[in-house]
Amino acid sequence: MKKDNTVKSAPPGVMIYRSSRELFSLLPAVSVKRLLLAILDYEGPGTEPDFSDKKLSLAWAALRDALESNRQSYEQSCMTNRYNRFLREAKRQLPAEKCPDFETWFELSQKGNLSAAQTMRQLDLTQRSSTLVNYI
Repeated sequence: MKKDNTVKSAPPGVMIYRSSRELFSLLPAVSVKRLLLAILDYEGPGTEPDFSDKKLSLAWAALRDALESNRQSYEQSCMTNRYNRFLREAKRQLPAEKCPDFETWFELSQKGNLSAAQTMRQLDLTQRSSTLVNYI
């Protein structure tokens, strides 16, 4: 099955660091279960937990920053991989000097969250119009 490059995907899992062990060890087993389920709900459907227990609220606040940092790293890695796939295809169809840099590609692909082929067509149209502008 081919992946849809136009849809942002969530990380396939959750990173929980060993440094969080002490935090979990201070909580009763029932609270650890609630916290782990909240982490999975936050990373999956994006549901922000609302804990009435102050200990759980503090634990959540400590973990949320790490979860956000991991998500941002994952999204950056996905974006870099998309660009590298695009660049491989672009090099097959364009001379190397006409291949767009990351910023140009990002701008074009984010306008309509385009696939690699759509971005290539958009890039071709942009280059043609800029060539026409140079002649005017």
